[in-house]
Amino acid sequence: SSSSHAGNQELARLVETQSKFLLMVSANREAKNPIKLLRAFERYQRYDKTLKLVMVGRPGVSQENVVGLPFLSDADLDVAFRNCHALIYPSYFEGFGYPPVEAMRYGKPVLAANVTSIPEVLGGAAIYFSPFYDADIFASMMKLSRSDYSELAKKSLERYEIIHEKQEDGLKKVVSLILK
Repeated sequence: SSSSHAGNQELARLVETQSKFLLMVSANREAKNPIKLLRAFERYQRYDKTLKLVMVGRPGVSQENVVGLPFLSDADLDVAFRNCHALIYPSYFEGFGYPPVEAMRYGKPVLAANVTSIPEVLGGAAIYFSPFYDADIFASMMKLSRSDYSELAKKSLERYEIIHEKQEDGLKKVVSLILK
């Protein structure tokens, strides 16, 4: 299927080898909190070496099991969402938060910061953490590893359906106003 054909070679290799990876997008901006995430992931590695961390927008990061990718085309980003194990969203400041919704569209579990409007958007379907403490980000990864994955995936899909219905009801207008 086209879902595995990425233009980015590193991403294509991850998909072809069926690597299990946690996805972070927009990892170039400090407000997205990449540094605390890297610290939390380094700690998580002591418990689980099977999971990789893919950071889009942060090429050149050199840490074990961390793959830094350049910015991806929309098509490649879609491949990343479809093939990730889960999305991690440690952002300090966020308006609406599209990436978690995109991940949920594909039934992917989401680990997300418990700040601004994110909990309102994602409801009870995400694993939340405080983005201000790497220990809390780490704890959310442990929670993911101990949870029933298919249950989390199901919650994500169900939440996506709800958000999608609301979007049809004019959330798009609201969002476009926010993003202008």
